[in-house]
Amino acid sequence: MLADAGLVRLEKYPDTVRFDITPAGFRHYGELKSRSAKQGESIPTTTRSYFDTGPFASRHARAFAKWQDADRLLWSADSHAQLTTIGHLCREAMQEFATSLVRSASASSAPEEPTKTVARVRACLTSRSLVDGSRQLVDSLIGYWGEVADLSQRQEHGGQKEGEPLKWEDGRRLVFHTLFSMVEIDRAVQ
Repeated sequence: MLADAGLVRLEKYPDTVRFDITPAGFRHYGELKSRSAKQGESIPTTTRSYFDTGPFASRHARAFAKWQDADRLLWSADSHAQLTTIGHLCREAMQEFATSLVRSASASSAPEEPTKTVARVRACLTSRSLVDGSRQLVDSLIGYWGEVADLSQRQEHGGQKEGEPLKWEDGRRLVFHTLFSMVEIDRAVQ
């Protein structure tokens, strides 16, 4: 049936059958994954709309575009083959975010080097006068940002240092926490 639908290509041998997934099969799989993600996941859908509908995307357009590319790859049919690229895109999204944050916050003490995202975000957050009780949250956000930056490094390098192969869940975790941390930090400096 799958061959009749053009989703696989079959080769029959006397003792076995070999099949290859066709490009149409991969497209169909991607559509099914996308559809299933949209149907039964009300909390992720609501969370995503919280991120997509706010002014965050316009304030940090380049960072958001990099994140969207990573998210698109995560939900593609060949996402497992794209896990290191997802890590690279999330790392670039974080660098772009830190750059636009430094620009908008006028944080003159922030390092100029784009790869120093933790120090750049720290300079932006610590330069703000905050309402009572939020300093502890801001300090926690800086730590959280650092952990997400470490995840992006691990992902980009395929988990080689740890000696553990990447899994799809690693990509999902990184994509989610990259956007979540950027949005929360952005809200803290507004």
